[in-house]
Amino acid sequence: SGAPDNVDPLSADPAARTVGYTVRFSNTGSKTAEQLVVEDVLPVSPVGVVLTAPATASSDGTIEYYEKGAGVWEQYQAAHVGSYTRLRLRLAALGVNATGQFVFSAVVPQGSEPGTMQNTASLQHQAATQEGLPPVATNTVTTTLTATPGLTLEPTTLSGTTFPGATVELTHQVTNTGNAADIFNLTFGARPDHVLDLTHQQN
Repeated sequence: SGAPDNVDPLSADPAARTVGYTVRFSNTGSKTAEQLVVEDVLPVSPVGVVLTAPATASSDGTIEYYEKGAGVWEQYQAAHVGSYTRLRLRLAALGVNATGQFVFSAVVPQGSEPGTMQNTASLQHQAATQEGLPPVATNTVTTTLTATPGLTLEPTTLSGTTFPGATVELTHQVTNTGNAADIFNLTFGARPDHVLDLTHQQN
């Protein structure tokens, strides 16, 4: 599972751009399962997320992180957090009817484009006595990165003195500060105020 379902990638607060994931697993077989690996590939669409802290697990096991730069699995190192693309929990055994969970959080980089990102984990048996069993995939968790409109108009006020009949050039700059292409309406008021009205056109 994952929460929340939607995040605002423009938020200045990292907590508002953070998604928490929980991978739950259980042994529904008739004997103890040995040498298990629960692995999760961090979402990369539309952008790569970054872990916020070391993952945790309710079951005894070893948590490792794949550092893409060196191409190796390692213990958590804060200096490498931006290079982690996968993480896994290695379990020596999981008894009959036993359950567990693997928990981690990741933050979406500020300013990311809108879209959706998906996350799926898998459980693999690696014991020699259980070779041939295919990986068991979890459900897919989808998180929406919302499109957030925003704009600025500069300068907000222009004033000056001129002569009757003279030509006056007024220059304004409109900037889209949102995270997606958008449509805005700009209207110019009649004299004497010449008020500019800039509004967002709802899509």
